[in-house]
Amino acid sequence: MASANNYIHVLLVEDDDVDVMSIQREFKKFNLPVYLNIAKNGCEALEMLYGINNHKKLLPLPQLIILDIMMPKMDGIQFLENLRSDHQFDSIKIIIFTTSSNEADKKAVRDFNVSGFFVKNTQFNDFFTTCRTLMQDYQ
Repeated sequence: MASANNYIHVLLVEDDDVDVMSIQREFKKFNLPVYLNIAKNGCEALEMLYGINNHKKLLPLPQLIILDIMMPKMDGIQFLENLRSDHQFDSIKIIIFTTSSNEADKKAVRDFNVSGFFVKNTQFNDFFTTCRTLMQDYQ
């Protein structure tokens, strides 16, 4: 088995187990070399990125974050506000993958340098095409 350094490091911030399994299945289906960490909400994701509250710091940092908007404790927009306020995370690409088709949510994430906004169940193929394209930068 290859070391973690040969993989594309992805942080999936998603509270729905079915969506997590769907994303994992697609990565396997396309044989993408992904080292996937999973956080259930924005708060847990930040704890993983900083290595606080009994979470081991993610090293290397993820190259890609796949982010849901609607989550408990800390939603995706609050997570983006926190993440993008710390310049050590500027190089991380972010893709929004959410059930929200709300224009206010789309507008809210524009200022946070996201690489795409995709609505679950309607844009699944477009989402994975974008993931694969972004991951090619790291292969």
